[in-house]
Amino acid sequence: MTKKITLAMLGLGLLTATLGGCTYADITSKHLFRPDAAMPIEPSGPDLRAGTPLAIDVHNQRGSVWVEVDGDLEAPVVEAIVSWGAGDRTETWPAHGEALPITAVRRTDGPGDVLAVDASIGDGAPDSGYVDIRVRTPRCDGVSVVNDGGPIVLVGVGGAITARNGAATGEGGRIELKTSRPIVDPVALVTTSGRVTAVIGTEGRGVIDLASERGDVNFVTAYGTLTDVHPAMQRYHGVWNGGRNPFIAKSADGNIQVYVKPNAESYSTPDSWMALLGR
Repeated sequence: MTKKITLAMLGLGLLTATLGGCTYADITSKHLFRPDAAMPIEPSGPDLRAGTPLAIDVHNQRGSVWVEVDGDLEAPVVEAIVSWGAGDRTETWPAHGEALPITAVRRTDGPGDVLAVDASIGDGAPDSGYVDIRVRTPRCDGVSVVNDGGPIVLVGVGGAITARNGAATGEGGRIELKTSRPIVDPVALVTTSGRVTAVIGTEGRGVIDLASERGDVNFVTAYGTLTDVHPAMQRYHGVWNGGRNPFIAKSADGNIQVYVKPNAESYSTPDSWMALLGR
């Protein structure tokens, strides 16, 4: 049964990618369907302190980033998949037996702990060189992701949340946030191209500012109160539950959809399916 489902999903993905003109697979499909195993990236630095807030900080030169909270873990797990287009492997990249500059460092010298991940495709990479970073962590009390050229997916994270896609090269990608943690801190989801989709829990608050240069914009909730609402073409402003913390989502080319739902991580959006198919 599992094999049949997998083949059907792959077939549907190939069909949709063909019809939709997708140029590369999303990070989720790569981790599910790539025949080569993801490379573990062993963090360096001191052990994380028990009971101390943990922030995740990821910089990826070109690729995708997926950060997910998994309460069954005792410590964060970092993995990477390196990709390149057919025929684009060169004699010098990726060099045989030489690791790409992908690092993970634990920092415990502040009031909170930090896991910092930095990924580079390195020198001599072809234009199709691409690094997928996946971080699974037992907790996340703040996250910052700076990425170029692919999607950012954040699941179950909390605290201040920043996802910036395409800031360095202008080639962005979609951003997806799903979290049941109450939104009470600043959130900024910004991409130069691609959709921004957020599903957030019912107990949060904030000043909602959504804007797309070329796309539809919606904030959908049946929970809490909305005041100072100013919907406009490709823009939305409103104060949710009297909050003062900013919740910003912007795209230069893509729809922006924000939903308030119970059990936000399990809520299925079109992006949940598109993640298996392409950008």
